[in-house]
Amino acid sequence: MNLACFEAAGEWAAEPFHWGATLHHPQLTLQLACCQEADEDDPPTKIRSWVNGAPTPEEGSHVDGVLRALQRVAWRPTSLMVHVMMLEPCYAGPVKRKLVLPHVADIVDELVSAPLAQAWAEIQTRRA
Repeated sequence: MNLACFEAAGEWAAEPFHWGATLHHPQLTLQLACCQEADEDDPPTKIRSWVNGAPTPEEGSHVDGVLRALQRVAWRPTSLMVHVMMLEPCYAGPVKRKLVLPHVADIVDELVSAPLAQAWAEIQTRRA
């Protein structure tokens, strides 16, 4: 699974602008795509998330970390895709619907913050 697959998923590819990255940390690899910017009256951000290729429809720690970084730069995308690959994920129950490793949120936030801020600044500059 990679960002090219994400972008080929219908409406995700139709967004006027997006930012995506594959970021590495000793404990995990993160693939991320943020699309467009939501207006105040738009519905909440549409989020799709995965851990090790398995969907996590209830999101979890990996998404929490990205959302913190997005909030810091004041970007509310219309759609967000987050995929984390890691050893020994821990879920909220016997089915893999939500990742629950609080330290992963901190790692993802730290990993994403600088490149996200730079990308958002570049997007704002191009739009100006």
